[in-house]
Amino acid sequence: MTAAQCGVAGTGKYTTKAFTNNAFTEQTKEVTIDALVHDWNAPTYVWADDNSSVTATRTCKNGNHPETETVDTTYSVVTAAQCGVAGLGRWTSAAFENTAFEAQTKDVTIPALAHNFVFVEGTATCQHAGTKSHYRCSNCGKLYWDQYGTSEITDPAALNVDKVDHDFNDPDCQIRNDNDRVTHSYLCVYGCGNYGRREAHVFDQKVIAPDYLRSKASCTEPAIYYLSCVCGEKGSATFTVGEALGHHIVPVAAVAATCTKSGNNAYYKCDQCNATFSDELGETPKSEAEFSVAALGHEPYALDIAKSGCTEDGSLKWDAYSCSRCGDYYMRLTVTAFNGDGNKLSNVTVKITDNSGRVNITGTTDETGSFTPNETFRPGTYNFTLSGKLNGVNINHKATVALTAGTVSGTIGAVNAPSTPSTPSDPGSGSGSGSSGSNVCGYCGKVHTGPFGWLIQLIHNILGYFRR
Repeated sequence: MTAAQCGVAGTGKYTTKAFTNNAFTEQTKEVTIDALVHDWNAPTYVWADDNSSVTATRTCKNGNHPETETVDTTYSVVTAAQCGVAGLGRWTSAAFENTAFEAQTKDVTIPALAHNFVFVEGTATCQHAGTKSHYRCSNCGKLYWDQYGTSEITDPAALNVDKVDHDFNDPDCQIRNDNDRVTHSYLCVYGCGNYGRREAHVFDQKVIAPDYLRSKASCTEPAIYYLSCVCGEKGSATFTVGEALGHHIVPVAAVAATCTKSGNNAYYKCDQCNATFSDELGETPKSEAEFSVAALGHEPYALDIAKSGCTEDGSLKWDAYSCSRCGDYYMRLTVTAFNGDGNKLSNVTVKITDNSGRVNITGTTDETGSFTPNETFRPGTYNFTLSGKLNGVNINHKATVALTAGTVSGTIGAVNAPSTPSTPSDPGSGSGSGSSGSNVCGYCGKVHTGPFGWLIQLIHNILGYFRR
């Protein structure tokens, strides 16, 4: 047997009780139960969280049998919100296909607007009439004196104003340095060209620009800039930017000293700032001079060769030397004062040149010493000029000396030579020889020989003349 449902018939069964007479059997009879008719509960409607749709549902009292349908919605503004006043919005559903469901609406509150103040620059200046600066709400159009909406302008005529005073306080005022290193002034914002509001410099601006750079970052210090004033004036106080670069240390190899050039011990050097250190970590700074090794100087031994002039009362002599360490040849020129009979060689100037033009030396000596050029003369030909005074009389002497390996040769000639000059010295001899003869000097009783013999004889003749 089945129970009847909404729209579906059921079946029933009748059964007799047992008969007393056993001759009768128990009887049954099946019958149809009419189908039930829906008995609906009232529909319910559920809106989506964002109100974009609504779902309708109804159930039957006879066995639930739910019916459901979802439709979209549309939104419209019933009353627009205003500043300080809420508005009204409405969601409306589309029509349902099931006529048992009705279209739905849902009203929502639109929050009140807040004022959105926009600054309105006044048109009045220190030169022209116009309006005052004020604020306007872009939502409701109301006017206010302040940006917080506490002072409403109800009469627009209140905005009109004649010329206003100069404005030196506006944030947009340009600043002029007064060039007195003490103050600056502000340009009127209205563009009239007037300056006012003079203030003392305050050096609190940290501007990183070339004009304010005191020193670039170095190995040991960061970059340093001068503090400045808002007007651009540079102060004396400073601030630092970044960090020190740090040393970049590289090794410097030892260089052996030579006879003529200094050397150095091994050390370390920063290739950025040239600081020098004794260790590769740069923890022990030392001056570069502390690593220097002085030139060794020549270890000379005299070659038994020379050119000389005047062997009696004074001498002018070139000696050849060779260094036992480096093998360089060099010449030494020695001028010794004439001291016989009170004679004086003074105001001596010596000039030495070579044929290549590389050597050009000028030196002086006095009556008591000698002149030795501070020069290593390599093999070559050298020209010498000696000029000075002997007892106040000008004298000149010239010589050409050739320096070769183991040989000094040349001529020691003379300017201001007598009418009968002496014979030049033999280039191969150890000392120059003058003209020979038995001419005995009437002044000193000697025979003067050598390249300067004639000069000494001449001088003695003059001295003898004045002694008479």
